[in-house]
Amino acid sequence: MTLTIFLGLDNHFYLSKNSCLDHCYHPRQQSESILRGQKDMASGDFDLLTLLCSVNVSPMQICQIMEQVKGPEAGTYQPKHVYDINQRTEDLKNFAIGLLPESNDAVKTIAKLER
Repeated sequence: MTLTIFLGLDNHFYLSKNSCLDHCYHPRQQSESILRGQKDMASGDFDLLTLLCSVNVSPMQICQIMEQVKGPEAGTYQPKHVYDINQRTEDLKNFAIGLLPESNDAVKTIAKLER
């Protein structure tokens, strides 16, 4: 990408017609440096993540397990992404039993015990 900018006589900046705005010749990104999220997971991976979260495995440990299972060429999962995925799953489960996200922990606990 080449940008040519010049200052006009009216004290404004202008983009030259000789500028090239095409992105090209980018080096290929290594697969282990590609960040992965929920959209990149297969259903089996998502089931494994849900199982690990249900037994209170930390997001960092889940990322390490996923890397061991999938291999480094499958990309990298960030602990924050794993935590967010688990939180969304919990919110959907709570919503399915009639709890809103604004419900406090006491209400959620009572509803889960009654179920």
